[in-house]
Amino acid sequence: MQQSGWSALHVCAWNGYVNVTQLLLESSHCQVDLPGPGSVTPIILAVQQRHFHVIDLLIGVGCDVTGRATLRMRGGNGGHMASDVTALHVAAQAGHCEVVRRLLAAGAPVHAHMRAGELGSVTPLHVAVEAGHSDIVNLLISAGSDVNCRTSTSTSPSTIVCSLHSRRSSLCSTV
Repeated sequence: MQQSGWSALHVCAWNGYVNVTQLLLESSHCQVDLPGPGSVTPIILAVQQRHFHVIDLLIGVGCDVTGRATLRMRGGNGGHMASDVTALHVAAQAGHCEVVRRLLAAGAPVHAHMRAGELGSVTPLHVAVEAGHSDIVNLLISAGSDVNCRTSTSTSPSTIVCSLHSRRSSLCSTV
């Protein structure tokens, strides 16, 4: 039963209820990729909250790590609505290194493009660079992310690095 569009599995993923998640996944009626509001799936909620054990359970039963949703991404002025957001975009922006590793190992698309307002073709690499997460940048590059990819406004990850504040200058040698 869903209330407000969220299933019991969504609630468990958001709150990190490992035992209840396991029970739900073992039931024959649980839909692991059931979309909630904005097409948000349980894996995206678990990634947002960095619930490693729930993430492992969901991946273990074959959840779709390529799923896309519409949600508010962090940023200045309270963030912005973004569409075609994957769990990898969320983990890359938040700097969740271990979550990024797990998603990549499960087949998350390193070249997935999201749209943030008028800006399109934003990859997880763009998001990680803008957030200043050099460890995530390294992981994504190692996984085959294109350091020369450009957004719809022709912004590449290296362009973002060059325009950032000097406190993030350690990224320049990475990208």
